[in-house]
Amino acid sequence: MLRNLTELGIAFVELVEAEARSLASGTKRTAAMAAGMVILAMVAGSMLVIGTGLLIWALYEVFAEYFTTAGALALTGAAVWLVFGGGAWLAISAMRRKT
Repeated sequence: MLRNLTELGIAFVELVEAEARSLASGTKRTAAMAAGMVILAMVAGSMLVIGTGLLIWALYEVFAEYFTTAGALALTGAAVWLVFGGGAWLAISAMRRKT
């Protein structure tokens, strides 16, 4: 009887060990995927910021051909306010509709 209980205990410990190894492997894989997603998000975000900056600069250059420097800067700033303000308004409206 004691031998059967001992064998049952050993089998249980071996099962727990195997499950712990499987869990560790899955956790490492999940952590690697999460790290990859964070890196990808940071690269995509920085490219979005750089691209937006280049578009704003191009808009300023177009305005600079037709207006004075101060006027081109003011119009570029107003255009940026309109675009980002409109985007924020759309985002807020979409959030309010969900609730």
